Amino acid sequence: EVRHVGHELAYCLQGCVEYDVAGAVYRLKPGDALLFEASLSHHWHNRGDGPASFVLVFEAKGENIVRRHLPA
Repeated sequence: EVRHVGHELAYCLQGCVEYDVAGAVYRLKPGDALLFEASLSHHWHNRGDGPASFVLVFEAKGENIVRRHLPA
């Protein structure tokens, strides 16, 4: 689960990416996009049978959040 100041935009390129934002679940398929307030708790998963890829753009307002978005 991640939270940070700013906004996040996810744009699905391939497969199915499931985004959970504050308990609301969004299933993104190719061409779908999701923009949300990043201070809400959020995380994503590949829920499809094959590979999934998406573009993630975030505004962090000076915070170093890249590490929090990458698996440990």
